[in-house]
Amino acid sequence: MTIGRLFGVRITLNASFLALLALSSLVGLFWRAVLFFALVFLHEMAHVAAARRYGLRVSAVELLPFGGVARIDDLLEADPSVEAKVALCGPLANGLLIAFVLLGARLGLVPQEFTPLFVQANAVIGGFNLVPAFPLDGGRVYRAVLAQRIGFRPATQRAAAVGRALAAMMVVLGAILLSETVASATWIVVGVFVYLAAGREEEQAGFVLMRYLARRRNQLRAGGRWRARQLVVSEETPVKELVGRMVPQRYHIVWVLDREGRLSGVATELDLIDALFHQGSDTAVGALARPVGARDPGA
Repeated sequence: MTIGRLFGVRITLNASFLALLALSSLVGLFWRAVLFFALVFLHEMAHVAAARRYGLRVSAVELLPFGGVARIDDLLEADPSVEAKVALCGPLANGLLIAFVLLGARLGLVPQEFTPLFVQANAVIGGFNLVPAFPLDGGRVYRAVLAQRIGFRPATQRAAAVGRALAAMMVVLGAILLSETVASATWIVVGVFVYLAAGREEEQAGFVLMRYLARRRNQLRAGGRWRARQLVVSEETPVKELVGRMVPQRYHIVWVLDREGRLSGVATELDLIDALFHQGSDTAVGALARPVGARDPGA
């Protein structure tokens, strides 16, 4: 549900967000929940500010029961280190809020009775988001590091798997503790939504990758300068396996070996992308290879 726009960014509420607010009201925690989600909103806007600082487009911010997600459209085109920096700005914002409130309390500008709750809420939001599990901020940092070695899609799958494992642990822990305190039900709710969100991010990774490849093809045809990354594969290797392992901000050169292990040709990143769109993802890279030294017809 869209509730408005701020600085051109669409702000949406997940339906379960309202359900959790209603539940908080029933157990007498409504205003604590409002404070918590206000801090989550500020956390996400820190991501928005950082993304725009790097020239990235932000389409929306969605508030969820466990926090929020900033939809950054051009993140894959950026250097993976940019994704890590944008992700870390959320927890950093929570840390700064803690520092400001503690300073305000020391100077007598903030009521003492308000300080513990405010500090605790920011510590929970910032600390929880640093866990290296997708779709949390720590998981995005983890993916950014992995993407520089194994490519965007495999890195997303691995980070999402860690996210689902974390979610399962939260649900089990919540179920164990539920008999002790009603508050433990929060662990179950958050665990379920982290699990679903991790799965959704993994499902969308394929669509995000295809959109990136379409833009990347235009970028390559326009020319530029990139650091090279070389791959050595057999002739039978399908294009989809190579495309999935492309590393952002690198130009890929593929050396192709025949069945005897001898060099049979070379294929470029543009060859792979064109084959993916026009011949299909199962196309063998051997069909694209040209003799070493032959001119790239796509250049």
